[in-house]
Amino acid sequence: MTAGPLALLFATSLSVAAPAAAQAPAGTPARPARDREWSVGGSLTGRSSMGDATATLLGSGGEPSVGLFRTENRFGAVAGPELAIAFRFRPDLWIEVAGALTRASLTSRVTNDADGAPAFVVSTPVIRVSAEAGVLWYFRGQDATAWFLRGGAGFLREGSGTLALAENGLLASGGVGFRHWWRTNGTGAFKRVGLRAEGRGVFLMSGINLGERALRFGPAGVLSLVVGY
Repeated sequence: MTAGPLALLFATSLSVAAPAAAQAPAGTPARPARDREWSVGGSLTGRSSMGDATATLLGSGGEPSVGLFRTENRFGAVAGPELAIAFRFRPDLWIEVAGALTRASLTSRVTNDADGAPAFVVSTPVIRVSAEAGVLWYFRGQDATAWFLRGGAGFLREGSGTLALAENGLLASGGVGFRHWWRTNGTGAFKRVGLRAEGRGVFLMSGINLGERALRFGPAGVLSLVVGY
């Protein structure tokens, strides 16, 4: 007498539970919907000093005897394209890999000539190729506009226009910036499109070095189109 209602109740419970299990399998974590970004833009680094140097004539004992001339060496503003791709490690922490190709002018002002020649300036273009790994920490906002701190380090190679000078070096940078999405509900590879702006301090170690200063510093700004998917 009671078997019929109990069997009906059991069958009903199975029919309700089966679709729910199919929709949300147990133990399957939700995949982040937005976990990668790439950006392409341009960077501009301000002028930096490479120090001064003095050319001297050595005596028979190897000691400086006569000063020939003195140079004041400077790097002009460095500008060029920059490409980066970032991966989300945590909701507020991203790992980034970036590369840049920039161009600058290296100038040397020659003074104190031993023969009394007037001061003059010589210059040559310098191409810099760099690759950098960085960490971004978003400390304020995660919606349309978000602010972040960034730090990074990497390698560089600098070469003059005639390749008479070519040196490898290291770089490190740190700064603050913001990212603003003006499109957040797209489809395909362009789900989110926005703008990223950043101010940095860039330290260069080694590379082309004509003076007494191996460490160079320059303020930099980066403006990029950013796409998230």
